[in-house]
Amino acid sequence: ALSQSRRALVYRSVGDWLNWFSHLNEPERKGHLANIVRSQSFEFAIGSVLVVNAIFLTVSANHEIRHLKNHPFDSVEIIFTGLYTVELWTKLLVHKWYFFVNSERWWNILDFGLVVVSLYDIISTFFLNMEATS
Repeated sequence: ALSQSRRALVYRSVGDWLNWFSHLNEPERKGHLANIVRSQSFEFAIGSVLVVNAIFLTVSANHEIRHLKNHPFDSVEIIFTGLYTVELWTKLLVHKWYFFVNSERWWNILDFGLVVVSLYDIISTFFLNMEATS
């Protein structure tokens, strides 16, 4: 068990870190890529991809339920994941580590997690299919 003084030190250290973290401010980003990422056109394009992806997921889920062995939509899923990966990569290039602490941090962390899980799913499915066919 931690002594009272060590516990107080840990709490104070965690509190100091949380205070520092919550007061981080991202510097203004400049440049062509930053302008693209902040543009309404970029937001509209990503929003459109999200809507089309939602429609696609509905159609593919219905198809998979009806045809349990045939999955023709896998390549489209890879395309959507590729688009989300490009979006994430461009935002990371613009914001760098501030991507995880800026005003949109919770959405960014969610996006990052979803892209990582999607990439893991695609890669693991690829290797499992390779193993099954060999």
